[in-house]
Amino acid sequence: MKKLPALLMSGFLVLSLASCQSPSQNPAEAYKAACEKTAALTATEYDASLSAQMEASGISMNIDMDIGMKLDMKDKQSPKMALDFSTTLFGQSVDGTLVCTDGTCYISSMGEKSKFAYTAEDLTSVGLDKGMSVDLTLPEGTEITTKQEDGNTVYCFELSGEELKSSNSFLMDSLTESMGADNQIGTIACEMSVNNEGYVVRQVLSIPITTSQSGVEMTMNMDLDMKLVNYGDKVSITAPEDASSYPEGDAVDFGSLFSLT
Repeated sequence: MKKLPALLMSGFLVLSLASCQSPSQNPAEAYKAACEKTAALTATEYDASLSAQMEASGISMNIDMDIGMKLDMKDKQSPKMALDFSTTLFGQSVDGTLVCTDGTCYISSMGEKSKFAYTAEDLTSVGLDKGMSVDLTLPEGTEITTKQEDGNTVYCFELSGEELKSSNSFLMDSLTESMGADNQIGTIACEMSVNNEGYVVRQVLSIPITTSQSGVEMTMNMDLDMKLVNYGDKVSITAPEDASSYPEGDAVDFGSLFSLT
């Protein structure tokens, strides 16, 4: 079974933030309230597209990924997750699904199917118990600007790689594990579009990275465009209709599902 690209998924799993605005709040206060509101969500559904442009030794490579993800953490003892992904690399596409519900995970990719048992600890081990939010508390004095777009309020700010490294973020841990501790993250540009209900309906982020692999310097630019589709009771996760056709497989280390190696 092909493993999910960690760097891409991490960017998706941990930079998902919600935002709300009050007339009495300045942008920094509204942003902080947004993070708190997002952290309270226990059921979310997102659609996202993510692209990465990499270059090393004069060779360029593009990776494109479309992702649909549902999380239902209302019952901490029986969390659920559903993931659809399509990855394009060198003109070749790989599609797959992963559904974890009622104690069983169902994986389908490249014409192969399998199922195995999972526990709540399996999902929490990769940070999914935190939903789609992460503590990206911005340093005091960070400039946050707003603009109106399609009836939504868009919060715009930049975050340096050093500031991200100093935060306790799942993204930083994933980048370190996947690319090594010496990777350099440049200035991250963030735009959070918030509707009149106080939820982010679109997020656009750009993350530049420089790292060294086996003595070869590699640069990467990641671009994420994510949209909130549903939340709360509207999120439903069920086993595949053909669940009975999935053969029993070996248990999978959830950490490896989000690993490049």
